[in-house]
Amino acid sequence: MSFDQKSLEERLNVVRELLTDGRFPQAVPAILLNTEILAGQSGISLPPDFYRLMRRAQHAVHMKASRTPKHLWQDWAYSMTGSKSKAMVAALEDFDKGREYPDFGEFLRPFVKKKEPHINVQRYGLELDTHVCTNSGNNNGFGNVYCEAVFNFCLTYDFRLIAWAGFEPRDKCVFIKQIQGTKGAGEPLGAVNFSAALVSWAVEWASQNKVPSVGVRSVDNIGYAKETYELIKSNSFYPAWVQSFDDAKGLNPEQEQNIREKIRAAYPQRPLQPGLTPRQGFLRYDKTARRLGFERMADRNYLLRLSA
Repeated sequence: MSFDQKSLEERLNVVRELLTDGRFPQAVPAILLNTEILAGQSGISLPPDFYRLMRRAQHAVHMKASRTPKHLWQDWAYSMTGSKSKAMVAALEDFDKGREYPDFGEFLRPFVKKKEPHINVQRYGLELDTHVCTNSGNNNGFGNVYCEAVFNFCLTYDFRLIAWAGFEPRDKCVFIKQIQGTKGAGEPLGAVNFSAALVSWAVEWASQNKVPSVGVRSVDNIGYAKETYELIKSNSFYPAWVQSFDDAKGLNPEQEQNIREKIRAAYPQRPLQPGLTPRQGFLRYDKTARRLGFERMADRNYLLRLSA
């Protein structure tokens, strides 16, 4: 039996109906996966919202099979606000449901880089997602991405993940633990200041939900950035003047590129894969927090107080 454009549309319409009325959601991811394979074999392009449907299906299965216990939402709500209000619990449950903000592009507009005026912000969106560690790996709507935090603000372009900011509930605080772009996101990610945009959205979300403060982790407290520093230092790839982690934050883009070229030259068959560098972490976390008015605290992290 041939698979053509009409077959694709018919399958996707069935999926939309199943997701709308909640019937047999556990079957939907398998239907979509099979559809993706058949479309690839037949040379048929998938519609832009295909991966959005896949995430909705994954969320539906997660909600039906392993819904997060109600008391956890209440505990997290109480931790951040001092209240177990239904409104705050519902705001947290939105992450489990994969709530979407299709008009996020307008919020993003001030964060488009000046050299990229042609970017169409309407192609960007924001989705909420949860990450749960299980024995089988990551459990979230975006598949094989490593989320450090339970709650994630996910920036999308044409419904595909390009960056996210994850937070953990703390005492009267939304604490941003991870700010990450996806590999291969290319121009859509490079055209915007995604770190500032996602942190600013977190501030808006916290304010709307009456959370007194927002925190941002400093690169000084990110273990894998320190591991990257030690990896490069132990191989003598840093310039002679770099004698400390703080020194490494001050490298310019050209110097950091030279280091990567040295790594590739020294290990052509099995190159080292440095992770977050001190400079990258400083720009993504510390500089973003400073520019948005966060205060440096004794633990070297940053805090923005939203209420007295």
